[in-house]
Amino acid sequence: MKEPRTALVLALLLFAGCGTVEFEAPAGTKVRILKQDEPAAVQMKQKVWYAGWGQWPLSNNSSAPLIAEKNLMEVRMATDQDLLDTILSTFTSIFSFSVRTMYVEGNPAPGASPSNEKAPGQGTPTASGR
Repeated sequence: MKEPRTALVLALLLFAGCGTVEFEAPAGTKVRILKQDEPAAVQMKQKVWYAGWGQWPLSNNSSAPLIAEKNLMEVRMATDQDLLDTILSTFTSIFSFSVRTMYVEGNPAPGASPSNEKAPGQGTPTASGR
């Protein structure tokens, strides 16, 4: 009877995990939250890695640097575990590591360029709207 319990515990460890993403604007910046159906000129995504099954972020888990990078004044944010994240986490969660994707979309301040070019060390721009 121990074998089914052991299998259940192992399965739970493979799929267990959580992680926090800080959806926040840079200090001193006022931003408006975009509704789901409003257009966004800038789309970025960033992988966030965690240790301890989501307990400790290993990479930047805040949206503030992405918002500041593009000078966004209107923002929509989301987090997801896409197919690649699921595949990676299936193997890395055995060692307590997991990954999530943070999406930041928005519109820059008037006069600012809505460039989707990637700054070194920052999120990866996407062509598709999330």
